[in-house]
Amino acid sequence: PIIIALVSCVLIVVLITIVLFPETKYIIDSSYRGDVIISTDGNFIAANSFEFFAFFSRSENVPLWKTQPLFSFSIPFMAMAPDGSYIGGSAWENTGGSWNYNIHFYKNSGEPMWSFSGTYFHSSSISSDGYYIALATSGGAYLFTRDDNIPIWSYFSGPESRIVLSADGRYLAFVEGGDAFVLDRLENRELQIRPEGALVNSLSMSSNGNSIVIGIAADGPTRESGFVYLYSLESQTPIWIY
Repeated sequence: PIIIALVSCVLIVVLITIVLFPETKYIIDSSYRGDVIISTDGNFIAANSFEFFAFFSRSENVPLWKTQPLFSFSIPFMAMAPDGSYIGGSAWENTGGSWNYNIHFYKNSGEPMWSFSGTYFHSSSISSDGYYIALATSGGAYLFTRDDNIPIWSYFSGPESRIVLSADGRYLAFVEGGDAFVLDRLENRELQIRPEGALVNSLSMSSNGNSIVIGIAADGPTRESGFVYLYSLESQTPIWIY
């Protein structure tokens, strides 16, 4: 009876979706169980699964390209340039008899431009032109260009849980060990942010890199002390606290 009830619920949801959203174009099979991402203009969609990455146009649910089977358990992480031209995705793969976390970088093809092996990937960010890609991993933070898999910058300390690039790739912000760091690559300048007695849990940055907002972990300060902090790039003193 429980199974029948669940199946009935699924069928009802599908029928409601068809009636209310007749223009829906994408019905993706059950192998897609990882991450999905869409380009800024909505014209391109990428998805990863337990076995492959696939790239679609808005017009139909047939992939423009997809990778060969990776024989992997894909990690739900992808990054796409705003125009859909470049895509990065991670996978937990068995290569050469050993399991590794790999990042693959693609352009218009299921064959990667390059790949990089590392530790568990937590998050990623990509510049607006697709030239820079940043990774937050359990072993450190990395910044690459689309040219090859040699990092142009790296930071090794503790697990980096969140990483963000400005649109032009100049500014890079990430969370490490309860602190937020903002780097200016051109001036080789670093700003460290940590409200007193608090642990930074999340972070976001404006596209020009001038404004940074951080969220405080549940075991940080109380609501009276603030759990959302807004900063400018020029100061460790918050603009406001909520």
